Amino acid sequence: MKRAFQTRRTDGWEVVIARDFAEVESLRPTWEKLQQNECSPVVNTDVDRFISVVEPMQDVVRPHVILLRNNGNPKAMLIGRVEEKRLNCKIGYKILLKPLLRCLSIVYDGLLGNLTDDLCAMLIRELQDALGKGEADVVLFNHLRTGSPIYRLATTKPSFLCCGHLSKTEVHRSMSVPDSIDSF
Repeated sequence: MKRAFQTRRTDGWEVVIARDFAEVESLRPTWEKLQQNECSPVVNTDVDRFISVVEPMQDVVRPHVILLRNNGNPKAMLIGRVEEKRLNCKIGYKILLKPLLRCLSIVYDGLLGNLTDDLCAMLIRELQDALGKGEADVVLFNHLRTGSPIYRLATTKPSFLCCGHLSKTEVHRSMSVPDSIDSF
């Protein structure tokens, strides 16, 4: 059953959820504006890249893009997709179970906007709401920055049983490139 474009309004806030590619297309101007406002935009958050990568994926059920607006002004966007994935539950090398789950996967750096604690809390509530409605069995963030407000809220706001306590932390480094190879 196809769902209609979902929009909800409360206290000047509007929550828009795009669940198919036509709805994603309708968000394009807002999406591009939010991405242009990023100090260092990531290729994964480009709307054309998102569509071209996600649309042909066989395990993807649909896109799931959440837009938060305040009094008509876009404030934040969370970019993800619902896909079917096998989760290996194992002890050591022994796989005990391989359930097929419906995962709401957030793309790498798939958050746009000025992500305050309040906006991140709203996004977490929207993700919890999607889980509560059975739209997905689990939410997966791809390489979420551990110092970000969304990471802190995602690991503390839901109940203890709802959080992944064995997540793997990977170091991500950067450097300034000198003017010459000799300086390097």
